Amino acid sequence: GAAALKVKSVGELGASKYCEWARALVELAAYEDAGARRGAANVNFALDAAHESKSLADVLELPPSALQGLAAHADEPLARMGVKTIRDLGTWKFAAAAKAISVLADAEADDAATHK
Repeated sequence: GAAALKVKSVGELGASKYCEWARALVELAAYEDAGARRGAANVNFALDAAHESKSLADVLELPPSALQGLAAHADEPLARMGVKTIRDLGTWKFAAAAKAISVLADAEADDAATHK
């Protein structure tokens, strides 16, 4: 699963460009004019060339391998974890939790007992 995203740790999953791109595409799709890319950011470098002209709503329904640099063989292990589309990846609770953990890791005390 996580290996499909080229990550080896919780921190890497939280900072994965694929998870971040998918999360951003989910957010931006809400601002898009229906069926068009007008009004949305140019995200072509995040997508395979075959999908660059599609609306963000359509992009969200593509498999994760439609993201630039993520190979098609990643789709099957991700699908086994319930991630079948870019929308699924962008709203995947484990990626969101990994992001939160990695953000708060810098605030972690070396000895939790000192903060009782």
